[in-house]
Amino acid sequence: MRRFGWLLLAAVFLLSGSIGYLYWKQKLLQTANAPARPGQMTANTTGQAKDWCWAQNDGKRTVTEVCAQDMKQVENPPRVELEHVTLKIFHKGGTTFDLVKCDHAELRMQDSILFSEGAVDMTLGVKVNPDKPEEIIPSGRMLKIKSSGVRFDTQAQTATTDRLTHFDFDRGFGQAVGAVYDPGIHQISLKSQVLIHWKAATPQGKDMEVEAGEAVYLESESKVLLRPWAKMKRDTMTMNAGPSVVTLEKGNIQLVEAEKATGVDKLPTRELTYAADKLQMIFGKQNLIERITGEANASLAAHSVTGDTNVTTDRIDLHFTLLEKEKQSQLAIAMAHGNTIVTSKPLATGTNFPPNRILKSEVVEMKMRAGGEEIESVQTHTPGEIEFIPNKPADRYRRMNGDRIYLDYALKNQLETFRGTKVNTFTKGEPKKGTKEATPDVTTTSGELLAKFDPKTGQMQTLEQWTDFRYKEGTREARATKARMEQAQNMVFLDGKANIWDPTGATTADKIAMDQKSGDMVAEGNVTSTRQPEAKPKPGSMLEPGEPTQATAQKMTTRDKRDKVLYEGKAVMWQSSNRIEADRIDIDRKKQELVAKGSVLSQFLDKSKDDKLKDGKSKTSTPPVYTVVRAMDMTYSDVDKLAHYTQSVVLDRPDMNVKSDELRAWFNKTEKETQLDHALAEGTVRIYQTSLPVKGAAARTRTSTGNTALYEVAEEKVTMEGGNPMLVDSLHGTTKGQKLTWFSADDRLLVDGVLTQRALSTLKRKAKTKK
Repeated sequence: MRRFGWLLLAAVFLLSGSIGYLYWKQKLLQTANAPARPGQMTANTTGQAKDWCWAQNDGKRTVTEVCAQDMKQVENPPRVELEHVTLKIFHKGGTTFDLVKCDHAELRMQDSILFSEGAVDMTLGVKVNPDKPEEIIPSGRMLKIKSSGVRFDTQAQTATTDRLTHFDFDRGFGQAVGAVYDPGIHQISLKSQVLIHWKAATPQGKDMEVEAGEAVYLESESKVLLRPWAKMKRDTMTMNAGPSVVTLEKGNIQLVEAEKATGVDKLPTRELTYAADKLQMIFGKQNLIERITGEANASLAAHSVTGDTNVTTDRIDLHFTLLEKEKQSQLAIAMAHGNTIVTSKPLATGTNFPPNRILKSEVVEMKMRAGGEEIESVQTHTPGEIEFIPNKPADRYRRMNGDRIYLDYALKNQLETFRGTKVNTFTKGEPKKGTKEATPDVTTTSGELLAKFDPKTGQMQTLEQWTDFRYKEGTREARATKARMEQAQNMVFLDGKANIWDPTGATTADKIAMDQKSGDMVAEGNVTSTRQPEAKPKPGSMLEPGEPTQATAQKMTTRDKRDKVLYEGKAVMWQSSNRIEADRIDIDRKKQELVAKGSVLSQFLDKSKDDKLKDGKSKTSTPPVYTVVRAMDMTYSDVDKLAHYTQSVVLDRPDMNVKSDELRAWFNKTEKETQLDHALAEGTVRIYQTSLPVKGAAARTRTSTGNTALYEVAEEKVTMEGGNPMLVDSLHGTTKGQKLTWFSADDRLLVDGVLTQRALSTLKRKAKTKK
């Protein structure tokens, strides 16, 4: 390609120059080297010759040799006519020459135009054979050219033809309609319908075809200008463009620069399309593509049986791997710079509709798997954003922003994982069935993120976030060192300093597993929870209504949208001074039940709401009175205001200790009080009471036994019956009866329902001495 154009027209130029020289020096030539005298000349002929030859040399070697079977000089119009012309233009060194042949040529003297109407054949790079000068031996990049209607202006030294021109060279062949050559600047212009076919360097390689509206070859710059449009095709690749420039290196295409270019590479399972306002194609060994660069409105689109991927950006660089053995190049890396958007649309199959993905960043790098057909990974080199657009109504919209984003693909371009650093995520709430409402949106932040996808469905399976994880879903919030979300189960697992809170309460633990839909959770390890009071608290509960409830345990489980709460392992619940401890505490809010099992301890402060000032302080300095009950198990019903203790029950008050097999405790149902109303002990009951000493006397004790005992708090009344009740008084001895009733406040005693006074002293307690 580098030499064929100018050699074609240079040959015509030299031919015309030789004829012109003969015209002006005709007489001298006839005298010095006259050929055999021809026959009689016609009236309009001023000179003629047969088997005529002329040679030009520089003193050392032949430079040009022109031969014609017939030469005739015509007077009107003045011209020189040559028949069966052969022209040899020798190269430096004299070992090769260019051979030009035509049947007829004429030089018009009035306009100095040399013209050949018929066919013109040229063979370039012919070896000189001294033994057989007429033999043509090809050498190197020999070129053959065929055209007709060739005109050479000897004044302007330009050659033109408006006809079809064919050419063959060692790297291919081509054609064009119309050509212009300027030997002064070594420039050839192919006017229209340009077609050049470059052959591959090896039999295994792929040929390339170049088409253009017109072409200009700049020999000095080794460039071919294609305009106003160009088309290039090589194997599965086709590129259409506006004005383009092809740069050559030793006859091979080195660089293609195109404007408004669009390229397509079609394979059986994948179609790759790229476009840009300015596009460069760089070729390497064996004419294989090394790199494609697109600038301004650059785009890349990949269509395959698994879906579509589209890239828009300010600049895109496609790097190819050269496979010399296979004689082909494969796309290896795509780098996008500036306002980059990568859109992926996985193919829907059956009932599977994977979400579309939109990745945005300033700089995005895509790596391809071996073979160049499937994506291996995508990563951003600047902060970015990725969106997951659902294709099913039941799926949720998701978005992630990160300082860096990494996507790894399985086979068939199926997303396998994506990672992010310094991320925040957004998940759109899902519609509630049968309503126009939706669940709250979910947002998270963390230092690191890793999401895993099902390669078969494209749906996210797990999402892990760590390093200062934070979560918000409506009014519910959470924090932890690390978190994991299981998509199929709709579960969130928090690990390390886990903390969840909302207006109803808060929970902290070493780790927490939470159901996103119901809000239920399992918290394990150093659990601490706080439950805020209900908007309309119910008075008379075992625990104080209208006040927060706090708890600690090794494990906490909530069920039925947190209506059921189970604390396990050194469980403790409290409100102010009221407290319950057990190995296990199970709460059912709907049934209004509390079940405690294993080493149960309950502590309640006797108090009335009327005993408090507005600031919460007590009106009097009376020491607080606690009722403490220990047992193996306890069941409390808020409906009945009843706590039922079983197995090794012990009740303690400041002046009373009650032991029994079972104990039932009823709490007040009035709005003013939240304290113990009365208690019933059953099964081997033992009551021990003490009182402070009076006027130096010894402390008084009372011990009573029986099968049942009823303690009524307001009257300080105890009724013992069953199993031969007995009362032992440290001051008054022993009393027995079927039923014993005594009043601690006034020291009265009823035996078998009859008021009895001991003979030695009165049973009525003396009034206390004022200090």
